[in-house]
Amino acid sequence: MNMQHSFVAERALAQHCPELTERGPRPEEQAENLAIWRRDAIRNLSGELAPLFMGEKLNITLGEPEQLNGEAIFEKIGDIAVNCLMRCGPGREKILLSLDPITMLALTDRSFGGDGDLPAEAADELPRSAIILVERLASVIAQALARATNGGEPVANAGIIMRSENATRLKAFEIDSECVTLPLEFGSGEKEPWKLMLAMSQDQWAALVPSQSAGQNARAASRGPADPSARPFAEIPLSLEAVLSEFEMSLDRLETLAPGDEIPITTPREVPLRLDARAIAHGAIGTLDERIAIRLTRLSQEGPFA
Repeated sequence: MNMQHSFVAERALAQHCPELTERGPRPEEQAENLAIWRRDAIRNLSGELAPLFMGEKLNITLGEPEQLNGEAIFEKIGDIAVNCLMRCGPGREKILLSLDPITMLALTDRSFGGDGDLPAEAADELPRSAIILVERLASVIAQALARATNGGEPVANAGIIMRSENATRLKAFEIDSECVTLPLEFGSGEKEPWKLMLAMSQDQWAALVPSQSAGQNARAASRGPADPSARPFAEIPLSLEAVLSEFEMSLDRLETLAPGDEIPITTPREVPLRLDARAIAHGAIGTLDERIAIRLTRLSQEGPFA
């Protein structure tokens, strides 16, 4: 028994490669992450696309991702299309947005109050109004997708990078790259929806849709302290008061106060600036443009939202 125990104790510990000890999300987890991301992206698009189309509530769908190589995607787009290279996601993920000129003319017509029906044929050159709309459309889509990746928070650098009729010039991915396409459709009522296509490399797709751990981190971050400088909190009005003087008065004197009475007060060197009952700063009283003003001399160490 002692010999066997000694032999077991001296055996080397098993070493396992990271592929065995550190697994990625299971297929069902990845499917759930994709469903959440698509839901959030559609919700963002619904709110942000409406102002471009007369405030109309749009029916929006993001289809299932399809695996294609770059060459197949460029063949699917064709030689002439309305293509925009967008920057999406906190990691500056690049996505190609593509639609045919006929669809772009229909979108332009709808944005100016028309029916948005698909014309019989495309014009030789897009009007200036269509060019302006497609650039705004790409910026809105880029931000909506980026917010879905970033836990609902805006992404400062999300937007359009450049536009071209030739998709290959935008260099969103190489011809031999493994890529993913995602159909985007939106419309109103019973009309045939307008069809667009999103395309990106496999690496960009993996970065755009959060993994299980990334999704958990984003949700945890969203539960952290709110940023008072970000929307919608930044626009909330707050009542501040600068307290010039505080003094005591007896109840008897208070009862006999009458118009014309003079009450001497002393203004201290520094007066508090209060939010509710808490002093968030102190300052000195002076004038600015013939108006009484307060010049801040020091701030509360805890900050206004501590």
